[in-house]
Amino acid sequence: MNEQSSSKEKGFILIVDDIPKNLQLLGNTLRDEGYKIAAVSKPEQVVNSVRKYQPDLILLDVMMPGKNGFEVCEELKADPELNHIPVIFLTAKVEQESVVKGLNLGGADYVTKPFNNQELLARVDTHISLKLSKDKLKEQNEKLNELGLMKDRIYSVIGHDLRGPVNGISGVINMLLTDLEETEPERLRKLLTLINESSTNLWNLLTDLLSWARVQSKEMKVNPSDFSLIKAIQEDVKMMEFVAEKKGVTIHIHPQEDFEVNADKSFIRTIIRNFLTNAIKFSDKKGSSIEINIEAEQNLKITVKDYGIGMSEEIQGRLFKMVHPKNETSMNKNGAGFGLLLCNELAKLHGGKIVVESEEGAGSTFTLVIPQSEQAVIAA
Repeated sequence: MNEQSSSKEKGFILIVDDIPKNLQLLGNTLRDEGYKIAAVSKPEQVVNSVRKYQPDLILLDVMMPGKNGFEVCEELKADPELNHIPVIFLTAKVEQESVVKGLNLGGADYVTKPFNNQELLARVDTHISLKLSKDKLKEQNEKLNELGLMKDRIYSVIGHDLRGPVNGISGVINMLLTDLEETEPERLRKLLTLINESSTNLWNLLTDLLSWARVQSKEMKVNPSDFSLIKAIQEDVKMMEFVAEKKGVTIHIHPQEDFEVNADKSFIRTIIRNFLTNAIKFSDKKGSSIEINIEAEQNLKITVKDYGIGMSEEIQGRLFKMVHPKNETSMNKNGAGFGLLLCNELAKLHGGKIVVESEEGAGSTFTLVIPQSEQAVIAA
């Protein structure tokens, strides 16, 4: 077994001792067994080193100048981000009082000097195995929790977001069937328009739901190609024009110059469509506008800004989290959020991110940021 593979399998150990000879001896012994090693000779550097390396085990000398090992252990155990890492004390003292003190401070075990290699390796292996098992269990519990939240979110989508357009379609069709012969042409046009709008919303939501499920199962891959960004945005704006006009909302694109970008066109359009859908949905003032701004320098930035109801800091903090709060705000009740989960995942697949700025009563700004090479963005 090579050193790299065995190190990954066996774990990472931080050795703390003020005597270089001890560091060398311990380091060689553990490295020969396949462990990855880091060493610290000054007790004042231990906490920062633990933060940096995030080891699976700490071998900590007790008798050191300035600050002893017990004091260092107290610091580590007082830190909620570090207190889960097991500490084995290295001590020349065999007095019961010293050993008990170390264990009472949170130490996992102790080894006396001079070291018996078999005893040292046995204790190290035991505590690293326990640590790695706990880490694995924690990871599995987090995944189970995510699956539970995912299930709740999907139930929420099915129970609320999907039922809305389905009920809308069903209700309008029932009205038409009941009074079709006497329905005026203009009213018929409006009713058919409502059916078309609801079915489009339903289709988009189902598409997002299926896409998001594929992302979660790691089935969806980025397929980049060169395409006209302005044309792609204009296609999405055209899809939204009817709904926007009904609310008296106008959509503006800046600048009008065309850009050719290299990205997954379907992903980009999905993100823009969701941005626009939410911007229109939460633009509550007739005569309001939505601004789409494009920047194409080192990063591609597509910004959609509305002047609608905005969001509180609490809502912003959970936009991209798999949460399903019991007391939903009006914005959540209107269905915002699920599409943004998908958008966030699609942005990450591009190596990018989504930036949100919002103020209650003043509107929201959503920005897609995607890294681009110098050759990737070309003025058409």
